[in-house]
Amino acid sequence: MKLPLRFAAVGLFCLAPLALHAASSATTLLQSMDKTHYSAHVVARISQYAPPLKGKTEHALVSVDSVELLLERPDRFRFVLRPGQKNELTFVAQAGIARWRDKATGATGKAGTDKVVDPLALIALGTAGELKRYSSLGELNPGKSSPLRGARLDPRVFGSDVERATAWFGNDQPVGYGFEMSDGSRIYLAIASYKPNVQTKPGDFEL
Repeated sequence: MKLPLRFAAVGLFCLAPLALHAASSATTLLQSMDKTHYSAHVVARISQYAPPLKGKTEHALVSVDSVELLLERPDRFRFVLRPGQKNELTFVAQAGIARWRDKATGATGKAGTDKVVDPLALIALGTAGELKRYSSLGELNPGKSSPLRGARLDPRVFGSDVERATAWFGNDQPVGYGFEMSDGSRIYLAIASYKPNVQTKPGDFEL
């Protein structure tokens, strides 16, 4: 079972810092994240957009779901899609093994983490200070009147479904991340709450 919509790719940015100097560029924020943050707890809303129809350019909205994500380097995460709902879906991973449970059906499963998580996310979570080794970074210019700053990331990771990613910051806080996937679909993560370097317990990464 592939982690739905390759959502684990969002782990690339979910360790982003909350408070650097106001003059920091978006690319500086991302690189600081990569060097200094070892864990994060994120509450967000995730939207999936379908690939455009032939001859069209519009991406139709497929789904909008709430999500909670707990990450800890180098290899542990807990991903809950639609938390608290009847169709809640939970993925946990540690020590190279991923497990999942579908609340609606009661189905459970187990596989190697590399079989269900995008390679880009695995590298991002498993390394520190090496962001520019596996991706190229560029600053985005939303305009002088915009309160946002953005960074574009072009991955250089074999087997990744992510062709391009963007990170947006407001007041040096992460506000949203976008992902353009290899099949033409898009994923957008809107951050509602972010807590960096949180304390975790062994049970956090068990079903």
